[in-house]
Order: sequence, then structure tokens, then C-alpha cells
Amino acid sequence: LQTDTLDIYMLHGEFPNVPIRETLEALDHEVHSGRIRTLGCSNFSLKALQEAQQAASDHQLTRFEVIEPPFSLADAAPRDHLLPYCVRESIATMTYSPLAAGFLTGKYSSPDHAIPKGTRFDIIPGHSDVYFSEQNFQIVEKLRQLANERGQTMVRLAMQWVFDQPGVSSILVGARKRSHLD
Repeated sequence: LQTDTLDIYMLHGEFPNVPIRETLEALDHEVHSGRIRTLGCSNFSLKALQEAQQAASDHQLTRFEVIEPPFSLADAAPRDHLLPYCVRESIATMTYSPLAAGFLTGKYSSPDHAIPKGTRFDIIPGHSDVYFSEQNFQIVEKLRQLANERGQTMVRLAMQWVFDQPGVSSILVGARKRSHLD
């Protein structure tokens, strides 16, 4: 067993100016040299993943075995097409942002209210355009009601929803503070 072998090598995103075949050829070389065990991709659209898998098949190259998409109650698009495709093709899904960058924790009540200082949307305001919508604020309120009815936290229920979705292999959780993990 080599100690300098990566278990999973993930592409962080698509390279629109590089044909996927070229990327896969370079990665395939690393797999066959023993430096990488498994290939994965993050933030690929379903179409890009399908094109990559087709290119790997057509040219006998190592295929992606893992994908890392964002997935939460506030960003559930992968549930309808990406996750079923991954199940059919035996591609593990390592989803991230199950709390929608903290949006589903309940600390944001509506787009009209001020963003609490020190929160993710205060520090990285670019994420707010992804999650701050009327529909998502309604989801937060329904989640808050359900949490109160069941005596559970909003965080626990939002995470459980992601865990319970068919095709989810694992969930990545990011925390900026130790208290977030608690």
C-alpha cells in the first residue's frame, strides 16, 4: 500500500475550456500510476457528469465514482434528476451544505430583516442570493414549526431530511466555530 496515494481526487468544478476527455485522460494516468484510487467531481451539473461518464466509457478511462453536490431543503434540485442518475450508475453522492450555508438554522427570519453580524451571510454575502427567496423563507418557517411540534432542533430535522433522501451516500458539514458542531 502506497502512503502517497490519494483515496479520492475530486475536481472542484467543471473546466468549460478543457474537453472532459483530456481531463479524464490526465486523471486516468494518475489512477493507473497508483497515485489516486478514486475519482470524483464537485459542483458538476447532471449534464456535465453524464458527458464525463460517457467520455470515460467511450475511451476506456477511469470514471467518476463520487460526486459532491450541494443539497438541502433550500436547494433540493439534485433530488429529482442527479441523485436518481447516481443511484442507477452506482456513483456515490457526498452532499454538502445540508443547512444551506446556515440558512436552515433559523437565524434568518426574512429578507427584510438585518443579517446578524458574524454569520456566514454577513461574512460572505454572495450566498444570500442563492438562499434568500420567499419560497426558502417559507421552508424555514415550516421547519421551525415542525421542530417545535417534535421537540427537535431545526438543524437536526434539516440534516435528517438530507440523510433520508434516496441516493445520498454521505453528508459533508462545514462549521466555522466549535460551537456549531455542538
